[in-house]
Amino acid sequence: MDESARLLLFDIDGTLLHSHGVGTRSMLDAIAEVCGTEIDLNGYSMGGRTDPQIFRELLERSGGGDVGQEDLDRLAARYLELLEEKLRERVPVPKPGVLELLERLAGEGAAHVGLVTGNFEKGAALKLARMGIDHYFAVGAYGSDHADRDRLPAIAMERAAEHFGVRHAPERVTVIGDTPSDVRCARAAGVRALAVATGGYDSAALTEHRPDHLLEDLGDVERVVGILMR
Repeated sequence: MDESARLLLFDIDGTLLHSHGVGTRSMLDAIAEVCGTEIDLNGYSMGGRTDPQIFRELLERSGGGDVGQEDLDRLAARYLELLEEKLRERVPVPKPGVLELLERLAGEGAAHVGLVTGNFEKGAALKLARMGIDHYFAVGAYGSDHADRDRLPAIAMERAAEHFGVRHAPERVTVIGDTPSDVRCARAAGVRALAVATGGYDSAALTEHRPDHLLEDLGDVERVVGILMR
C-alpha cells in the first residue's frame, strides 16, 4: 500500500451538501415528541457541533437539566426515524464542485476519502445515500463515536489505517469543513485543515481560525485537488 497516500476527511453539512434544514427540523420534532419540550433556537448555531452535543445543549437551554444516556438514545432513535421520513420528501443539494471533486478523487489512487462529521453515523449515511454519494466514503468518524468533535479525526485515522492497511502521517491528512470547529478538530489531531465558506461562516470568520487553506467553495476542482494532494 502506498504510504504517501493522502487521507481526506470531509465534513457533511455545509461542506458537501445542503439539506434544506431537514436535520434541524427532525431534531426539534424529536425533542418535542420525546421530551414534550419546544425549543427556541434564537442565538444558537448547530454548525460544527456533534448531534449528541446539540441535543444536550438544547435541552439544557430549555431548562431540562442534564441529559442521561438513556434519554439521548431515545432522542437519537426518534430523530433518525424522522430524518429518514423527511429525506424522502427533500433531496439534499450538493455544494458547488462536490460531485465533480468526489469523482475526481475516486480516480486518484493516492487519495483515501472519508468523513469527520458531527452527525450520528446513521444520520450521515441517510443524507449521503439520499444524494447518491455514500459510496465515495470508505471510513469515517461520527458524533455517535464521541460528542467531542476534537476526538473524531484520530478515530477516523485509526479506522483508515485498518481499512487501507497504511498509517497516514499527520501531514498527509486533511480535514475539509465549513466551520471553525472543523479547523479546531484538525488542529487537535495535528493534521491539516481546508476551510470552505459554504456554510454559516464567511471567509473573514474562518480566517480568524487560521486554516492551512481557505476557499470560497470547492468549485475549482483542479485547484482543490492540487491543495489536497500536495
